[in-house]
Parts: sequence; structure tokens; C-alpha cells
Amino acid sequence: MKSQLQLFQEAYGDQTFQQQNLAMLENLSGPAAGGFAPDSGYFSQVGAFFRQTNTVRNAYMAINKPFFVDDPSYNPSQDIEVTQNEWIKSVYPEAFVRLMKSTSRMETNHLVNQVKEEHADRQIIENAGLLGNIASGLTAGLVDPVNWVAMGGAMKAAKAAGLATRPLAVGAVGATENVLALTAAEPFLQAAQATRTTEEFQRDLVGGAVFGSILGGVMGSVSSGRTAVNRRLLGADSAEDAIDPNSYRQWLADNPSDQQRLDDLLEGSEGFSIFGEDRAELAGILLKATQEINPGLARILGTGRNNFLSRMLVRMLFLNPEMNLARSQSQFARGALDIILKPAIVRTDTLNRQSVEAVMGIAEIAALRVRHTMDEAFAEYRSGGGTLNHAQVMEIAGRAAVRGDVVDPHNTLPDYTLSPTDGTLVQVNPFEGLDEAGVKVVEKIAKTNRKFFDAFRKTAIAVGAFTEQDFVDPDKLANYLTRRYLKDKIKAFDPQFKEAVRLGLAEKKSLELPELELERDGRTTDLNNLQARLGRMADDDPDRAALTWDRDQLVREIEDYETAISLLGDESQWDYVADLVQQNITDDISDGPTGLMSNSLKRRVLDIDDRFLAGFVETNVSNIQAHQIRTLLPKLIMSGELDKSMDGFQVSRKLQSKLTATTKKLEKLQSDPNNLNLDKISEVRLDLELLLDDAAHLRLSTHLRLQLDVERLGFSSMQEAQVRVNDLVTALKKTKRELSDKARRLELHDLEITRATSALSTAQGRHLGRTVIQNLQDTLDTLKQNRRDLKNDIKMLRLEGNDTRGSLGNISEQMLYGTGSASERLGGNTATRRQELRFGANYLSMGGAITEEQKLVRLMMLKNSVVNRVSNARREAYEINLHDEQMLRRIQEDYGRLRKDVDQNTRMTFKRKKREKEKLLKQEARDLEDMKVIFKRFHKTDGVGNEGLGRVGKTIRDANYVRLGGGFLLSSAPDPAMIIAQVGLPTFIRSMARYMNPFFRKERLSEDMGDWLFSAEAVLGGERNRRIAGLDNLDPERATWLERGMQNSATYFSKALMLNKWNGMMKDISSSAIQHKLIKIGNKKRAGKRLSRSDKAFIEGLGLDDDRLKRIAQLQEEFGENGTTLLGGQYHIARTRRWGKTGSIDSRVALEDRLAFERAVFQRVQQTIVTPGAGSLPRWMSSTEMGRIIGQFGSFTMAATNQVLVPMVQKGAMMGDFNQVIMFVGASTLGAMGYWARQSLNGKNPFEDEVKRDKRGRVIARVPWWKKSIMEGIDRGGTLGWLTQGNAMMERMTGVGVSTALGAGQLSRMQTRSKVDILAGPSAGFINDLGTLMGATSAKLVEGKPFTEGAYNAGRRMLWGQNLTQTRLALDVAPTLYEQRDGGYGNPTYPETFVPVQQRLRNFLQGL
Repeated sequence: MKSQLQLFQEAYGDQTFQQQNLAMLENLSGPAAGGFAPDSGYFSQVGAFFRQTNTVRNAYMAINKPFFVDDPSYNPSQDIEVTQNEWIKSVYPEAFVRLMKSTSRMETNHLVNQVKEEHADRQIIENAGLLGNIASGLTAGLVDPVNWVAMGGAMKAAKAAGLATRPLAVGAVGATENVLALTAAEPFLQAAQATRTTEEFQRDLVGGAVFGSILGGVMGSVSSGRTAVNRRLLGADSAEDAIDPNSYRQWLADNPSDQQRLDDLLEGSEGFSIFGEDRAELAGILLKATQEINPGLARILGTGRNNFLSRMLVRMLFLNPEMNLARSQSQFARGALDIILKPAIVRTDTLNRQSVEAVMGIAEIAALRVRHTMDEAFAEYRSGGGTLNHAQVMEIAGRAAVRGDVVDPHNTLPDYTLSPTDGTLVQVNPFEGLDEAGVKVVEKIAKTNRKFFDAFRKTAIAVGAFTEQDFVDPDKLANYLTRRYLKDKIKAFDPQFKEAVRLGLAEKKSLELPELELERDGRTTDLNNLQARLGRMADDDPDRAALTWDRDQLVREIEDYETAISLLGDESQWDYVADLVQQNITDDISDGPTGLMSNSLKRRVLDIDDRFLAGFVETNVSNIQAHQIRTLLPKLIMSGELDKSMDGFQVSRKLQSKLTATTKKLEKLQSDPNNLNLDKISEVRLDLELLLDDAAHLRLSTHLRLQLDVERLGFSSMQEAQVRVNDLVTALKKTKRELSDKARRLELHDLEITRATSALSTAQGRHLGRTVIQNLQDTLDTLKQNRRDLKNDIKMLRLEGNDTRGSLGNISEQMLYGTGSASERLGGNTATRRQELRFGANYLSMGGAITEEQKLVRLMMLKNSVVNRVSNARREAYEINLHDEQMLRRIQEDYGRLRKDVDQNTRMTFKRKKREKEKLLKQEARDLEDMKVIFKRFHKTDGVGNEGLGRVGKTIRDANYVRLGGGFLLSSAPDPAMIIAQVGLPTFIRSMARYMNPFFRKERLSEDMGDWLFSAEAVLGGERNRRIAGLDNLDPERATWLERGMQNSATYFSKALMLNKWNGMMKDISSSAIQHKLIKIGNKKRAGKRLSRSDKAFIEGLGLDDDRLKRIAQLQEEFGENGTTLLGGQYHIARTRRWGKTGSIDSRVALEDRLAFERAVFQRVQQTIVTPGAGSLPRWMSSTEMGRIIGQFGSFTMAATNQVLVPMVQKGAMMGDFNQVIMFVGASTLGAMGYWARQSLNGKNPFEDEVKRDKRGRVIARVPWWKKSIMEGIDRGGTLGWLTQGNAMMERMTGVGVSTALGAGQLSRMQTRSKVDILAGPSAGFINDLGTLMGATSAKLVEGKPFTEGAYNAGRRMLWGQNLTQTRLALDVAPTLYEQRDGGYGNPTYPETFVPVQQRLRNFLQGL
């Protein structure tokens, strides 16, 4: 079989991130061949211009050029890829020269494909004609920052009074700056494009000078904002001022060797060699001079990865772990990211499965829906006249939960809790005084709670956190999962806690001690029998080593039992046991085994009944559920999903299934003594022994995944190592089965020999005749020969099994030593660790049992030992899958292999090898940190340190949200455009029409993912809003009234904002549209139709292969619905909750398909309606509480960069997906509409030109309203992520940016925020506003100065809900409209009379 790990590695191969993109391009559109004339439509022309000229795109490709390993034996001239493309030599001679310098077949393929693609773009441009080139080129050029630089020269000219009326002089400045910009951009174009020539650069310089002159003249009178940026970066007003020829002449005079080399280059046979082969060396000399003369300019002009523009681009687009890992040099890092997060970027190498994050998201919604049911039950109780509050009902339900959901007001088993008066331990009946209505609501909530934790229990068992047979009573496991200790109370009331533990131990002693002693005695008997057997064995017996391991294992188990019996039986040690309990209260299922005993025994001693600890555990079931959803659920999902991905043989899950089956066999034998026989007993005994082998297999294979270097173990890859271990264990178990069979046959032969011997003796005694006696003798001889053959076979099988165990033992021995070894990782005595990882004989002795009944009793005792070993192995695997260590090991192994490849590259110089290895070391460190932070975020432990500081931070973030979050709804206006980009405009319209139909909403969607997503946002707390605003409304650690008050305020504020409803609606519509499109694609697959490029891009990364898509369409056809909308369009409704067996699809496959479909829909919805994930934020924004506070409202921008901007560039500019254009235009339009609404709320007319006046009131500039709306729409559309965010921040801080450069004035988005707020986050802004207000107050009291307008604005920003739409309508807009109605000012227009409330307050106070 092929494991998931094998499929994973085969899918990724040795491709770099860039090669994956090239493969995607070829898959979707096909490479352009020489001589092919592509279509020259407008959008094709724009795309071609963008790919050929855009600095951002070419910088991205240049910075991420693939790394190829040299092949010393490779000759490019003999490569068939070269010989078949000889046309390159005549058309692009410089590209052919590069091709002939190729050092590997992979590099040649990459270059040939690149030349074909660039050739196709050039033909599109050539076929476009003059007008087409102008239109397309200008459109593509508007999004190129290099062209913005050209506009900057004119701004400097406008600043200078002498040039204000001299267009030619202004144009000269623009021309100079354009030449400089093109020079800075040229390294990107040359590095990214195979067909670009030096002659093109010369032509571009001339054309750039002309273009800059014209554009500079036009822009000369627009703005002077660029000057500030130039001064900051270059130390001069403009680029030409920064270059002083005299300074360069002096530098060359001071550096004669550089002067001589420069002269040689300029006077060489190539003529002006800045455009020849030596341009790189010449650029190096000039850059060296510039670094000393003007470091700021050198940073901008620096080439390659040191280039300022390239660094800024990378930092903006790839700030976060998700995008960093997506372009990692480690194939495992890229694949691991795909397993956990599924980035939105388009790739061809995605695994055929959904992300862990999608699985977790659906599981969390399911848990929240169950939790919400309890709140509905309480609301019904209160509406019926119930008197208990929410906390009281939930706490009583918690006490019922530990009693099997029984609510008995006459309960005779008391709880031990703390007296509210003096803190002493007292007995109480938790149900005393409960009326009939109270009993009913508590029973209902308790049963719902049971359903909740039953799901958790089943999940915990499935992933190995527990083994089902650990707990005889399933309720005990559920109670164990619900227990949450109150650590502060335990510390504060230590004597009372120890008293409660002693009372619990007294009850446990009577129940557990006799059973523990019986089990210990049984193991002691086993040990004695085994010792006797070893004493009779020869030293060279092949089974001696394995049986010795079994003996040592029994010794350790007996020691554990002795410890448990001593602690439980000796009352003088109970205080010590209480201390152990206190130390182990943090041992939830995410922690490893601690204490002196194994897991099962530790629980049997330290797990005190909940009744005795009622005063020290959380009893509120609502709080417990919130805590488990927040902390436990991510652990269970992560461990389970990684187990599926990393363990291709699924040993842990199969181990639980086998143990359950064997236990049922044993229970059946016990319940039906009439069918008891030796064959069945032998069969169960063998099953138990094989379970021990499987448990050993699980431990060995799990620890194998943690090895840093599998080559040290003799394997070329982790996959090979895992397959080898599995093969050895399979062979060992086969040998054991054959041994068991032959041993049983040997027993039968011995019985037959005894009978034959008796018959022969009888015949001889009776003198029955020679023939009869001879026949009996022959039969006896045959039986004895068969017995000898059987014994020989058994001996050979024992030797074979011993050899197999030896091979497994060698692997475990080697795992114990070296970096990353098991002994280093696990700690402790190496000999002990060796015993834990090696395979023993795993032989189960029957302990002298003779009769069938005795053997059955013996097997029941042995089962407990097997359960313990299996449970510990599965728990250990669970813990390893829970954490990031195995991922980090594989990433380290990948980079170690890459560095080794560099070392073995004979074509690299020593210095280059050193540089490459240093670069790989840095990338490795970054990847490791990114992977760690993703795991921490998934488990919600990133940045968790000081508990008090964390609670303060959460409260501050709640307050910031209530103060400043009122504009979130208007900011979400572009969401519909994101849906359009995914599914297209027609599908969006159909989905919107379906959503607006009340009957459809109520009757049709209740069983689909859309309803789940709607409830998650609109009813269950608002997942998207929570993530964007940096909130944590599932955190139960809100101890003070202030914390709870702020949390409740944030909750009610969200309801007033109505953002949760909006998010729910958008996700519902998006889900409906995505389901429809997936089913439509599945129907195309069933019909054998070819998918369009947009369809291929849509399903890429969703983990749905062709067969599954066909089955999904078949299931929808059978169980779903099809119809038409009010507008007449066709739609498909999945009704996934109905899917089941149909045709050739059995119920198991239908369930798998349903889950895959729902997870794919969820995953795509989260990416469409931008919802930040575990990899969206830079590390600094979550690694500390201060980072969380500073970057509180920055998560949407980061997520939009990952989920919108980069995929939009891939699909739109590189793949020609027209939906991306619709999305950009649509989002910008909706963003502009949001801007208009905000302007109206601020008392401004958004459809009037913006006029700027000087101090004398004269008009100096006018910004057309349409131009302002366009720039505001692009800024607020959200599609450009950090590009627009960074620009808006720069404009607010410096007054300079793209909008000002294009004559649209400063963007309004951040104008109401203080600069401190922008730089250091909303909390710092609050402190700054507080300081402003206090300073104004002090000035008023001490000097009598009136409050400034800034002080009033600062005071308003500090108020809760101050920018909520309802607040602004009530306090700002309504009074103005009322005054307008009054006509007191000659009935002026609304903008002229608008006065915000803080200004009214100021006027009122000044009037007093």
C-alpha cells in the first residue's frame, strides 16, 4: 500500500515553489511554442504587458528564482529539449547563451518553458497595434510603482517656485527620475526574464526619459508630497539632487584601483559596456561608491535580494508564516503547511485532502451548536417563570453530569464543597430545594451536555488520547474529560483540599485495593513461571533475549503495582498522595504521563471521585464546554489529522479496533461457557500477544518519525524506514501465527502419540497379531516423525522470529544514540529506554492454568496488562502527533540534504557554497519558527506567558473593539465582490436570490453547510469578527467583574453593530454558491466534459479528485434538490446531511465524501469571506501580549494579502481569470460606496470636488470627486492587502503616497486616527488621547486656555461605541437634520450645517 506519507512525498518531489507555479501555468493554459500567435484581446494584452513590464511581478519572480542542483555529467547541447527548440538561438541569442550554460536538465526545462511563455507575451504585444499597446500598456503601468517614481520628480518641481510655470523644466525632472527608476527596476526585469536584452534596456531608458518628461509636465502642478519621502530616503529633494557627479569623481580619485577598472570597462571592445556583459561588475563599482556617498540611494539601487524595493515587497507580501512556508525550499515544509492550513495561493502539488484547520473549524461549529442548545433551554426556563440564574442552572447541571445525569432532590450521596462563611469542608446536596421546572431544565441541559462530551469521548478514543478499555464505565471517561480544576482555590485552601482527597481515598481503598492486589499477585506468578523457564533454557536459545525482555517488563509492572498498593493501602501516605494529586491536576490529555506509575495505574489511584472535589473543580457546564472547545478540541483534531497524514499504516486507529474486537471475543467466551474450548482460548491468547506486538510497532514507528537523520539508521528516507518497520512487524506477526498453529498441532500430535502408544501396548499385551502390531507401530513412527518435523519447523520459525526481532532491535538501538535520538529526547536511563523501544517475545503465560475455565480467568487478567500497554503506546503517539516536533525534524532533514547537495556541487566556488549554506541556514531557522508558531496558534498557546498580563490584554482588546469597531460593518461592504471572484457573477446572483427567499432560507438550507456557517457567525459568537478584532469570547478565565463586563460589552456591541449577521449572511451565500459550483463541476466530470481554466483553478487545493467529484454529483442528484431561482437560473442544493448509500456508493464512502465536500466548502468559504487563520499574522503579532495589542486590528489586512491579493495576481495576471478583474472592480466600487456612506455620516458631500485653499482662502488645488472616489474605493476594497494598508499609513504619517501622487488627495481611511495609534496600535492611541485630554484639562485649570478641537476629538475617541453607525446618526446627523428642518440658517445644505457632537459640546462650554 502507499502511505499518505508516500503520496505526500511523491506529490511534492523535488520541485521548488517556483517550479510548482510553472507547472500550474502549463497545466491551465499550456506553454507557448515558437511561432505560435496567441489571441490579442484587450485583457490578454494587459496581462502580457503586466508580465513583461511590471516591476512588482518581475521582482517577485526574480527574488524567488528556483534553485537547481548541478549535474556534473549534464551537457545541454545534447538535451532533446534544446534540439527541439533551435528557433530560440536565432530569435533570442542571449537566452540561448544562458540555455547553453545550464547545468541540469531541470534548469533547461525551466528556461525553455520560460522563453516560450515570454515569446507568447511578446507576440501578443506585437499583434496589439499602436492603439492597443497604448491602452494596454497604460492600464498595466498604472499598478507599477516604478511609474509612480517618475511622477515624483514633477512634485518636487511643483515645490520649487521657479519651475511652477515652466512645464519643460518640470518635464526634465520627471525624465531624470524615470531614468533612475528604470535603472533601479532593470535588475528585476533582467533577472526574471530569459528573453530580455540589453538593447531593450537602452530603448527603455530613452523611452522612459520621454515618458517621464511628458508625464512630469502634466503632473507638475499637482502636489509636493513626494519631496518628504525623497528627503527621508535619499537625503535630497529628488533623485537627481542625490547624485552629485563631483562626489563620484572625488571617490574615484581616492580609490585608484576602482578608477582603473572602471576605465578599462568603459574603454573596452564592447564600447559603452554598461549595456554589455560587464554591466554587473560596473554596477558593483558604482554601487560601492554610492554606498559611501549616499547610503539611502544605495539601498534603493542595490541589486538582487539586497535591493530595497525587493526587500520591501517581500516583507509586505510574505510577512507571515503561511506565505513564508508556502515558498520554502523544504518540500516537507510546503507539504506540512498544506496539511495544516491549505494556503489560498494556486498550486499544482496539493494533497488530496482537506486541511486540519478546515476540519477543526467544522468541529468547533458543531460543538458550539450543541452548547447553544443549552442556552436555548435556559431561556425557555426563564420565560416560564424560572427563578434560578444562568450560572446556578449550569452549575447544578454540572453536578448532575457526574451522577449519570440524574437529578434527585433527595440525593443521599453528598458533595464536599467549601462553606461560603468560613471556608471549611462541608457536605451539601446540590439538588436540594429544586422545584419541578428546575429539575426539568437541569435534566435537559445535563443530557445535552452528555451529548457534547460523548462526542469528545469518542474523538479522544479515536485519536489515542485514551483507549476505550481504560474505563469500564464510559461515564467515568466523560467525567474525566469534563473535570477542570480551580488551581487558585486549591492553593488558597490547601488543608481542605487534602482533607477532601483523604475522604476520596478512603472510598477508593475499599473499591480498588483488593483488585490491585489480585492483579499484582497474578503478575508475580507470571514472573516466577518465566524465571523458571529462563532457568531451564540454554544460553544460546533463540528465544532467551526476547523472554528476558518480557521478564524485565513484568518486573517494572510489579513495581508499579507495589507503589500503587502502598500509596492506597497505607493511610500514613495519604498526605503524600494528596500532594501527588495536586501536582497532577494539570495532567489533562495534552500532557504526558507523570508521577511514579503508568497512565492506567496512576488514574486508578489519583483519580478521586468528583463528589469529594466538588469545591475545587469547575461545575458550570457552560464554562467547561467553552474551555474544552477552546483548548481540548484543537488538540484532539490536530493529533488525529496528523496521525492520518504522518502514519500511512494507521497503526494507532487499527490498534484500538483490534483491541475492541479481541475484548468482545473474550467477553463472549465469558458469557457463554458452553462454547468454551481450547481452540478459542488459544485464538484469543494469540490475539492478545499480537496486540502487544502492534503496541510495540506503534511506539517504534512513532519515535522513528522524530529522528533527525534517518540516513544514520541506514534508510534513504523516512518513508523507506516506516515501510521497513511495518514489513518487519508484519513478518514477525506472521511467524507468530504460524508458530501458534504448529504449537497447537504439536499438542494434538502429542495427544495422538499418547493414544497410539497406548494402543500399541494393548495390542502387544493381547498378542493381536504381527500385522496389527506392525500397523500400529508404523502409525506411531509416522506420528513421531511428524512431531520431529513440527519441532524442527517450530525451531526454524523461532529462529526466523528472533532474526526479525533482532532487525527491529537494531533499529531501536540506533535510534537511542546521536542528535535527536530517543534517549536524548525522552531523557532517563538509556537501558530503560532501550527496553521501552525494543521488541520482546510478548509471550503471555497461562500461569499454570489447566482447565478451560482456569485459562479463561487467566486471560481476563492478562487482558488488563495488554490494555495498559496498548493504552500507553496510543497515548504516546497522540502526544507526539499533538506537537510540532516531527514536523520540525523533517524540515531540518530537508535542509540538511540541501546543504549536502551544495557541498557536493563541484561547479560552485567555495565562497558561493558558503553563501548558499548560510542562506539555507537562515531559511531553515525561519521555517522552524514559522512552523512552531502555527502549532502554537492552533492550540491557542502562542504568546501565553504571564496569566495576569494575558487577562489584562484581553480586557484591553475588548475595550478597543467597543471604542473603535463601529466602522467594521461599512468596511465589510466589498465582501460580495470576493464571492464573485470565486464563483462568477451569475452564480453569485443566483445564490443571493435564493438567500433572499424566506421559504428557501427556512426549509431548504437547514441541512447544509451554509446554515452551519451562518449560525457560527450570527448566533454562536461571530468567528470572523472575533478573529479580525482580536477577541476571545470563549475564554472562561474572566475572574473579575471588569473582565466579564468588558467581554459582555464586546458581545452586545457586536449585536448592535450587526456585523455578525452580515458575516453570517455573506458566508451563507458564499457557501451556497460554492456548493452549487462544485456540484456543477462534478456533473461536468460525470458527463466527460472538459473543465474550463477557471473551474480547474477553483477546485485546485480543495482535495477533491475526479472520482470524488463524480460521486458528490451523484449523491447530490440522489439526495439533494435542483430547481430554478426567481430569476430563472438553475441551482443545486446539496442536502449533505441526507447523503447515504446509493448505487455503487456504500454508506462508508458516502460519509467520507460528505465530510470531504463539507470541509472543502468550509475551507473555500473561509478564504472567500476573508477570515484570518493560524498562519495569517506575522509572528510578532501573536508571540507576546504586547504584539497582540499593537497589531489588534491588523489581522484582516494580513489575511487579505494571503487569501486575496496573491491569488488574484496568480489567477488574473498569470492565468487570465476575468473573475479577478470583476472582483477588483466590484470590491473597489463597493469600497467607494462605503466611503460615500462614511462621508455622509461625517457631514460631507462625497459628490463634490475637494478644494484646497491657502491661508488667504484662495484655491490652490481641486480634487475631482470621481478621482477621489476611485482611489478611496481601491483603498477600501481590501483586494490589495498590505499594499493599500502600507500606502494609507504612509499618507497619514507623511502626507505622501500613491493617492497624492495621482492627484486624488490624501486617503481618508486613517485620517481620524492619531499617528501614535497608527504606529503602536489602538491601545497606544488611547493612552495618547488620554494624555492629550489630560494636558488640555491641565492647561484649562492652570492657564485658563480653552480646550482645543484636538482635545475634544481625543475625548470622543475614548468613548465606547462612539463611531457606531447608530451613535453617529443619533448624536451627529440627527441634530443637524433637525436644525436644517428648523430653517434657522436660511435652509442651508446638510454639509454646511453639520456639527459633530464633540464640536457642539465645545461650542456649548465656550458659550458658558
